[in-house]
Amino acid sequence: MHSLIKTLTGIAAAAALGAVLMVGTTQHARAQAPAAQQAAQPGQPAAQPAKSPKDQAEYDIAEAVLTNILSASPNWQKAVTDLNTWVQKYPESDWKNERLLYYLQAYASMNPPQKDKALEYAAQLLAMDLKTAIKDQSEVLKVLYLTTATIAGIQNATAEQLATGDKAAKALLGFTPTYFTAANKPAAASDADWANTRKQLEDLAKAAELTVATYPGDQAAAKQDWVAAEQAYRKALQADPDNWTLAYRLGSAILRQKDPVKYPQGLYFVARAAAMDPAKGGIPDAAQRTTIDTYLKTAYVGFHGSDEGLAELKQLALTAAFPPADFKIKTATEIAAEKQKEFQEKYPELALWMGIKGMLAGPDGDKSFADMKDQQVKGLKGKVMSGVPECRSKEILVAVPEPNQQSTLTAEITLKLDKPLTGKPVAGAEIKWDGQPTAFTKEPFMLTMSVDQEDLHGMSTDPCTPAAAKKAAPKPGTKVAPKGATKKK
Repeated sequence: MHSLIKTLTGIAAAAALGAVLMVGTTQHARAQAPAAQQAAQPGQPAAQPAKSPKDQAEYDIAEAVLTNILSASPNWQKAVTDLNTWVQKYPESDWKNERLLYYLQAYASMNPPQKDKALEYAAQLLAMDLKTAIKDQSEVLKVLYLTTATIAGIQNATAEQLATGDKAAKALLGFTPTYFTAANKPAAASDADWANTRKQLEDLAKAAELTVATYPGDQAAAKQDWVAAEQAYRKALQADPDNWTLAYRLGSAILRQKDPVKYPQGLYFVARAAAMDPAKGGIPDAAQRTTIDTYLKTAYVGFHGSDEGLAELKQLALTAAFPPADFKIKTATEIAAEKQKEFQEKYPELALWMGIKGMLAGPDGDKSFADMKDQQVKGLKGKVMSGVPECRSKEILVAVPEPNQQSTLTAEITLKLDKPLTGKPVAGAEIKWDGQPTAFTKEPFMLTMSVDQEDLHGMSTDPCTPAAAKKAAPKPGTKVAPKGATKKK
């Protein structure tokens, strides 16, 4: 296949594409170089000798150019030198258009290629109606191929060069179906080679179109100017909405800006690239598809807090190249705030305690306690764990359980009452109270609060049993006889 391509293009550097493009031209160009004795044209079939050299000198110059181009080891620099001589001496040659092609071929084929010069001549050719300016179809195909191949690998391109390359790539895609017919197939080329060469040219044209489309964005991205990259990729995607590469690069450029307002749009475009069916123009490489999908999931979870809704995002992104006007993805912070609000509305007392505990348990817990000490705190709720003493308790140990908590409860609050209870506090009873923080320890965590019984609600007590009842403590100064002693009479 490669030898066929090289034969057809006559371009050593294009061995992977060259086979088909030069079959007709290479075989007859030299034989029909301009001569005073015969009215024939370089690259023109003998059946149509419509052009002729001015004289023998023009024939000799043209022959030298073709020798440099068509030899087994082309001399591209010498071809350019001879072309310059030809243009200087015969500016109005019958082969003015063909000379532009020879310039294009020479500059494109040098090592390294002189792409700026090649595109300069390509622009002149593409400004014409090629099928009229150059009758030989294989020469037309070569113009389109050389220009497309040049722009596909260019760096530091100008807007004019990109426009030239894009024009050539689009023309090549339109020209291949009419050129690659059975009638034009060289006898030495197999049907498979003929079909494969067409596919290679069409793939090259698509790659060149992508290069042109992404070039401004890629240049901005190389400078990490993500806003400019976004603008360029967005414009390109508008022109080619089903291009997964453009969608992915646009999304990446937006995500890299780390703007929370624009971030959802970035996720949308990356999701579109990841979700597109490979059979319908999506990412063809499975490994690359996995990599981009992983990138999407990581970015989505980092922004949203979980992968909830990611599958729906992919499905939505498949419906249109751009997100709807009201498109939004909630941030993890927004979701947390909504859950906190919902929690506060459903469990106001628990939310109040969790806020207090969070401040006290934090690194500035001592300062937080100092700020709230002796300040009235209203609306706390918890469960009684025990009383101290067990009967007629003056201190109540309280735990604050979370909803549906299954683990063992731990007392975290001590309520110091202004007067003792009348009985024994019922463990597990749910109580509410208002009080003032008076003491705090972080290890173990315990907040002590002073509470008046009138501000304590829901307390349940059981009568004190004889075993649980304790004798009142003796008054100061009262002597108590040791147990078992007898009184003196």
